[in-house]
Amino acid sequence: MVAVPYPRGFLSERDEKAFFSLAADIEHDYPGHDIIFLGLVGSHSYREPDQFSDIDVYVIVDELEIWRHGKTRKEGTELEYFIYSPDMVMRMMEEEGRYRPVTAHMLYWSKYLLLNEEKMLPILQRANEIIGNDLPELTEVEKDRYKWQLSELVQDLHDMSNPLHIFLTHAELVDCCIEIFLRLNRRWRERIKELDTQLENLDPRFSRFVKSATRSPDHVGELVDYVEEMLGGRRPTEWMEEGKVDELS
Repeated sequence: MVAVPYPRGFLSERDEKAFFSLAADIEHDYPGHDIIFLGLVGSHSYREPDQFSDIDVYVIVDELEIWRHGKTRKEGTELEYFIYSPDMVMRMMEEEGRYRPVTAHMLYWSKYLLLNEEKMLPILQRANEIIGNDLPELTEVEKDRYKWQLSELVQDLHDMSNPLHIFLTHAELVDCCIEIFLRLNRRWRERIKELDTQLENLDPRFSRFVKSATRSPDHVGELVDYVEEMLGGRRPTEWMEEGKVDELS
């Protein structure tokens, strides 16, 4: 499922009025341009929003010279808008990659008012490739490199005494464990607000270890042990990797 038509009444009456009002303004502002996509994205389109969620409006304009990203208010509702060119959108999806795919995520779950099917096809196909499919399995080389990365971060954390260095390295270590866990489960990373639910649904035990580790560096060891076990064991003291130069991953 990628980009479905916006269903009338999907938003509250006030929010829908604000959404259509901004959409009309954007159509008026680009009379000589080809708007190939205009739709609702973000938490209102993807999942249940909270009281802090604004209305996210995504617009892709062909042959655009000046991109825009901003916030405004209409009908008492806060709206955030993104106005980009097709090339920009494709470039952002590639730069974000498959592990933190913000742009692809927005387009995948979007609900559109305007859609040029021919021009949007490659963009939506790419969003579907990123979000709609599981990640590839980790290779043995990738697993070994993750083991090395974990061991280096653990050693760094053990050797540090500066509070700032400890804080930053601890955060990097927890983040690395989450990345490895998701890669092993072949899942792309949800947005921050949905990440806790994603981890809980995939593995409640891993989620508990993450929560304990985020509270204190003293508890990160259990999390690392669990992830290393998933990788097939801790990296040995003496180790070596090798491979053909043209096959370096």
